[in-house]
Amino acid sequence: MAKIQNYRALEVKYLGPTNSSGSKIKIIDHRFDKSKAIPYNHSENSALDGAVSYLEKLGIKFLGKAESKDSMFLFTDNFSTDITIKPYEIKEISEDKFNKINKENSTKIGSEKYVLKHMSGSLKDIEDYAVSLQKEDKKFIVYKKQGVSKDGKYKGKNVWIVLTKAGFFD
Repeated sequence: MAKIQNYRALEVKYLGPTNSSGSKIKIIDHRFDKSKAIPYNHSENSALDGAVSYLEKLGIKFLGKAESKDSMFLFTDNFSTDITIKPYEIKEISEDKFNKINKENSTKIGSEKYVLKHMSGSLKDIEDYAVSLQKEDKKFIVYKKQGVSKDGKYKGKNVWIVLTKAGFFD
């Protein structure tokens, strides 16, 4: 028998509006017995496009799709990302701001102080750390910088840093 590649299937269903809420997209992860309902964005072409947009923000890439009578399925080789976490944005950071945060181990954003908590040359490492912060409902920001950390460790590579709102750990 030929070897068949194993994938994680995520089911996508359109949920019409009710008297109390608008249309939604339901994403079902049968492997981990979890589901997530997200608002249907009418600027997307379909529920499938809305689900893909949401899941790609979580870092999930897709290798294929299939359809049944009542739903669509997306196939990925990502077996680790929890579909129920909130997507977070990775922001680019200027060299000056990066160096200042790196030197002072903190920065002020608006009226709130944020503290440097984690730095890595591995996006997977940062994603795992961000998920742990989300599970604890912590406020955080992720920045990406092409460059060098203060010890020169990441010269010429992408560096990701995580800042948490001061007071959560301090």
